[in-house]
Amino acid sequence: EASRVIRELPIVATDAAGQPLFIQESVIILNRPKTGGGDTNCTVRGTPIDSRRVYLFGHSAGAVFALQMAAFESEYFAACAIHAGSLHADYLTTFDWAKRKIPFAIWIGTRDAFFPLDDVRATRDALRTRGFPLEYTEIPGHTHDYYASAKEINPAVWSFFQEHPLAADPKFTVYGDTK
Repeated sequence: EASRVIRELPIVATDAAGQPLFIQESVIILNRPKTGGGDTNCTVRGTPIDSRRVYLFGHSAGAVFALQMAAFESEYFAACAIHAGSLHADYLTTFDWAKRKIPFAIWIGTRDAFFPLDDVRATRDALRTRGFPLEYTEIPGHTHDYYASAKEINPAVWSFFQEHPLAADPKFTVYGDTK
């Protein structure tokens, strides 16, 4: 399998010159050597990006998905940041699937009606006890409304991402029959 195409996926990465790159609803082409291993190159709409700096960010249900994808694809994504999300207690063992201690950052409002602090703290504690690098921020008085605090959260997320590139070329995980 020489390459695969991922469609309709928001992308946060750095371009080949190290500059921030964010594209909503992108088409990514990941070119992989036929012998397996890491990317030979990675492009977004024809723009080369640094394949060691592809990150996950999610809000709400996207945060739940990002937490899981980070565990399953810990050797592909450099780091994971979320706002307003957690894993249900029954699914905290998902983190045991990670082949690498991928860095996580969590932002949660103290008045989030959808993700109670006890659940988010349990996710935080599950990551800490498993030895994952973790930055955790509770925002006093903040609700589930990402956009109300995006001006403060986004620079902190980008700073977190900048500190955590992959140490080696990303590795794909093949799950079952891809035909």
